[in-house]
Amino acid sequence: MPVPRRKRNRSSLPRTRRTLTRRALLLPVVSLAAFTTTAPPAAAETPPMPAVRAYDQGKPLSSYEPVLRHCARAGCSFHIQPDGNREYTTAVRPVGNAILNCTNADITTRRTVTLETSSTDNIGGGISESSRTEDGISAVTQISSNGNNVVLGATAAFQQAYQATWSHQWVSRHTEVTEYTITVKPHDMVVFNAANAMTRTKGRLGDDRGAMYADEVTVDSPSTTNPSIVQAQSFAAHDRCANVRSQGGAARGVTADPDGLLLIAPPPSGTKPSSWLTLTPERRRVFDS
Repeated sequence: MPVPRRKRNRSSLPRTRRTLTRRALLLPVVSLAAFTTTAPPAAAETPPMPAVRAYDQGKPLSSYEPVLRHCARAGCSFHIQPDGNREYTTAVRPVGNAILNCTNADITTRRTVTLETSSTDNIGGGISESSRTEDGISAVTQISSNGNNVVLGATAAFQQAYQATWSHQWVSRHTEVTEYTITVKPHDMVVFNAANAMTRTKGRLGDDRGAMYADEVTVDSPSTTNPSIVQAQSFAAHDRCANVRSQGGAARGVTADPDGLLLIAPPPSGTKPSSWLTLTPERRRVFDS
C-alpha cells in the first residue's frame, strides 16, 4: 500500500469532465497449463460498507444529505484516512455462456472476456455517480464563482484528494478486455468466471472549518494496481451432451459456435467443477474513464 503524500500544489484542481483513455498491454502468448483438480479458492466476500457518521457543529446528524448540500453550496474537501484503504477482489461470478464440447476430440478455441467495473460509495452515489442533484443543486460537480473562488462538490473534492495522495487520477469506471486460448476436452463444459479487482478509499468529507462534515465516507472503485482475475472451470457434461443429441437441432437454449463448440447457460450456482484453472491473458486491453 503506498504511503500517502502531502499535497504540494493546491492550485491544481481535477478536471470535472471525465475523459476516456485506452491502455493496451500485449503479453506473450502463454500455453495454458493443465486444469487442476484441487478445489478453487473460496469465494471472496465484498467487505461491507461502513455507516457514515455526519455532524453539524459537533452535533450528530441523522443523515449525510445536509453535508452533500452544504458541499454543493459552500464547497468541501476530502481527507483520505490512511488506514482505511485496501485492495480486494469481488466474489467470483460467471461471465457469459458456458462452452460445451460434445464431440469426441479436443477443440481449441480463442475467447474474449470483457469485464466492466464501476464505482460505488456509501453516500447514495454522491461521489461515484457522474451527475446527481439534491433540491436542484448539484452535489457532485465543480462550480466556479467570481472567476477566482472554486467550490468543490463531493466528487471534485474526492478527485483532488485522491490525485494528491496517490499521484494519479481516480478511475471511476474500468473495462478490461482479455483474450485467451483454451482447449476443451470431449464431453466437457467450460465456464469462465471472474473476480473484479477493486480499491477501497475511506475518509472525511466536510468544509474547511470543520463545522459540517461526514466521517467514514467510503468509495469502492476499480483498482489501478491489480488486474481482475479470470478463471476457467471445467464440468463433466456427458448428460448435457446426451440431452443435446436426443433433441438434435431443437435443443432449447443451445447455440452452435463456428469452431464446433456449443454455447449453453452455465450450471446452477454451487455446482462443483471437476477442475479449474486461473487464466493468464494472451492480450489485455484496459479502458478507463
